[in-house]
Amino acid sequence: GGGKAPISLDEIRWRFLDAMAAPSPSASREGAAHLLRAGRAHLSQLISATAKQKPPPRPLPPGWVEGVDSTSGVPYYYNQKSRETTWVRPSPLSGADRRPER
Repeated sequence: GGGKAPISLDEIRWRFLDAMAAPSPSASREGAAHLLRAGRAHLSQLISATAKQKPPPRPLPPGWVEGVDSTSGVPYYYNQKSRETTWVRPSPLSGADRRPER
């Protein structure tokens, strides 16, 4: 740790290739081990950052709009055509919005 920025994956790859070309097997092993640790730290940071990101919400079906309840701050969904209201985000092909299969 220590607040150092992780090195890029390209840099790890080039350093690994340099380490493998080291004049002695022990230097090669030590360099490769160091790079393996750096690569694992980089991968761990990427996984952690990705886990914190939420995927974008699915698009609402035609006719549905999203609102926010003024009391709770919780989103709700309203179908302008059927006047249906729900707390559950409707899927793109829910209920009457589905097209018949041919």
